Amino acid sequence: MEKRSLISRLLTAFKTLLAYGCQHAGSLSMMDCSYTRCSGNILLDDPATAILRIRPCGQLYEITRGSFENGQFRVSEKWLATYGWHSNGHLIALGRTLYIIFDPTRKLVLVEHFPDEGPVTLETYHQI
Repeated sequence: MEKRSLISRLLTAFKTLLAYGCQHAGSLSMMDCSYTRCSGNILLDDPATAILRIRPCGQLYEITRGSFENGQFRVSEKWLATYGWHSNGHLIALGRTLYIIFDPTRKLVLVEHFPDEGPVTLETYHQI
């Protein structure tokens, strides 16, 4: 009985580690990509088309958010973030209260912003 209980606990721990590893790998695979806030179609002259780019920059990640104006990409914000490995994988912006959460299954990125004043905002971006 005790041996079966030990094997059951070891299998549960192994399954937990495997699930964590899969989520971690999925989040890391979404790091060096670009995302759009429109319906998935990039309209080069539409100012409502927002683009989010994530690029590795050493141990940190460079996040660029901008839009297209007259067919040219215009940067509106740029900041650095660090990877939060302790949960399912997300980026934590340095110097601001902003989190970038990855959903590898649906190819989505959620940008959650907690301003000092005003409501919390949540933006959804789709992988290009």
